[in-house]
Amino acid sequence: MSFDKPLHRWGKVELSPKQRAAFNAIESLLASQPVYAPICLIGAFGSGKTTLARYWLAQHFDNPEARYVSAGRPLLNGLKQEESLARMGGNPAKILPLLQLGLSELLEEALADEQAVVLDNLEVVQPYGVSLEKAALPYTRQGKAVLLCLSSDKKANFHMNISRTECHCFEI
Repeated sequence: MSFDKPLHRWGKVELSPKQRAAFNAIESLLASQPVYAPICLIGAFGSGKTTLARYWLAQHFDNPEARYVSAGRPLLNGLKQEESLARMGGNPAKILPLLQLGLSELLEEALADEQAVVLDNLEVVQPYGVSLEKAALPYTRQGKAVLLCLSSDKKANFHMNISRTECHCFEI
């Protein structure tokens, strides 16, 4: 990050104590060792995952927007364009490979010229059991940082399936 330029607006927010603790933990993790697994920000809807992810990007990169992907819309658009989707009738076993491929393509495009990416709004893949960590691993093994913003709401009985042993998870 260049200190000659003013900080991006995403980096000018006031973090909550939970966000600050997660930010400091992520910074410590990244400074102490190479990170070859995705970093997951987990919290309820509206807990500040997106704000924290954008803040992290603004602290490290001159053009943070280039590294932020709201994944829900591109994944849904990819499904809509599939000719065979109507024949699948919402069958998760048939839709899962399309979502997995769409997520891999999204990561490949986002990380083609970048060293880090934040994927947000991944709730669309939750009902289908997409392995987010496995989609990210080919890139994290190359030393690229992948931050995933994952919603979890115990009251609504909603959570993203993620292997906490294959990711670095931080609760917001």
